[in-house]
Amino acid sequence: MIIRSETKQRLAYIPETVMLYGMLTGLENLEYFARLGGHTEYSRSDLIGFLDRVGLQSEAVNKRVSTYSKGMRQKVGVAIALAKKAKALLLDEPTSGLDPRASNEFSELLRQFQADGARDLDGDARSFPRQGNWHAHRHHAWRQSRARNGDPGCQPCRH
Repeated sequence: MIIRSETKQRLAYIPETVMLYGMLTGLENLEYFARLGGHTEYSRSDLIGFLDRVGLQSEAVNKRVSTYSKGMRQKVGVAIALAKKAKALLLDEPTSGLDPRASNEFSELLRQFQADGARDLDGDARSFPRQGNWHAHRHHAWRQSRARNGDPGCQPCRH
């Protein structure tokens, strides 16, 4: 599959497990991936601003990523997408394994991205056709799964 460079410039991929360099800090990872994407115009304060915008705690910015939780790694992944100026996010189970609070924070980040004009494309086949409300699709898929497995207290969604 060949992806044109214009497409790569507009698309950011956020997998279930964001692969970052553990020996680098969150800030260093962001700077590395921004430069790799051709964005050399960012100052240190610009990069810290991206990390702040996605909710990474200020004390974590200069800590090695190997000490980060999964949710913190996801935030750096979203900051990379912001720095890349992505217009679309390809998501592949990004909240799998996150606690409810971290999952809600990630959903809020996606809403901010959408408010800025970006789209999210959820790679989960069950919800991919419905690209609007990502969090509702997760709930829909969960309810459908529970109903298929015979949970009498959970009726299938009707949409």
